[in-house]
Amino acid sequence: MIIDDVITTGGSTITAIEYARKAGLVIDRVIALIDREEGGKENILQHVDHLQSVFTRTEIMALRAQKAAGRHE
Repeated sequence: MIIDDVITTGGSTITAIEYARKAGLVIDRVIALIDREEGGKENILQHVDHLQSVFTRTEIMALRAQKAAGRHE
């Protein structure tokens, strides 16, 4: 498993997957805090079977809009 903070294009995560595999580790999934929804998820899924993000850019922007409107849920 690779854990990353932010996924944008997926480049740095894919590099981490490749280095980990060269070291003999089995990497089948990635967990990221934020998916910026800029194509990284699709790129990473070409290298692993599973990718889970805690938040997406869309979700964060929706929460921000709610907060700006004075709605706290």
